[in-house]
Amino acid sequence: MNTNKLNSLLFALIVILAILFGAHYKYTCDKNAVRFYNQGLDLYKQEKYSDAYYNFKQIKSFSKLYELSLLKQYQCANNLADKKTALIKLREIIKTTKHTDIKPWALYSEAMLSQEMKVNDDIQLARKFKYIQENFPESDIGIASAYKAAHLS
Repeated sequence: MNTNKLNSLLFALIVILAILFGAHYKYTCDKNAVRFYNQGLDLYKQEKYSDAYYNFKQIKSFSKLYELSLLKQYQCANNLADKKTALIKLREIIKTTKHTDIKPWALYSEAMLSQEMKVNDDIQLARKFKYIQENFPESDIGIASAYKAAHLS
């Protein structure tokens, strides 16, 4: 067997092993994600927000439960009055979510929390609210954002 065929065969074997490993890893992570999510929900219901946050944080970004885990992390931080972490989680939700119902809520909540924490000045906040108004004009959040933008301008 010549060297090119041997190298091609070796490369193909490595690719197959990598695919199998990746599939197994994803399966294991998804299985763990369900376990962590359910444990987190139980702890959240018991108002053990720090422990629930830890469980939700264990869910990997490629899991189907990732967006929900970010939302639950935000809720845990919010219930713990950890505004800095709550703001970080809202920003992660904004970056990752594709849901048209969650995105405007996250944008609005992030702008409101930024205003409360005085993270942004009025000009930046007005831009945020105008962005929400322009991109979600028919929603309640879009209407509320128009009101907030008008009062900041």
